[in-house]
Amino acid sequence: MLGGLRHIGYCPTLVVSFGGIYGEQYWYHEMDVWEQERLMRFHPNRPVEGASLRSHKAHYDDYHHMAVATTATELYRAGVKVSAGAHGQRHGLGFHWEMWMFAQVGLQLRRS
Repeated sequence: MLGGLRHIGYCPTLVVSFGGIYGEQYWYHEMDVWEQERLMRFHPNRPVEGASLRSHKAHYDDYHHMAVATTATELYRAGVKVSAGAHGQRHGLGFHWEMWMFAQVGLQLRRS
């Protein structure tokens, strides 16, 4: 049924996908973002520290990016062009998070 959608593109933007806890919050929980030397050299420290030093802990299933990435994977396998985007979240790191979140559900995006 979805095979005719090969000319459709989908960019779910996992770092800010609505319906649950954002993917960005997952990475603040999983990694010490403020210790990323390269990021901190080129990004204002205050916003990074403010968002990441006191992250909220939640159950793994509460992070909504997993459900959105799973749906994106189904669309990709049906022929829809899926792309990663970071919506301007955490400049220099957000796009990497997007790729890592796709990989969490087994989707490996490649250059076209």
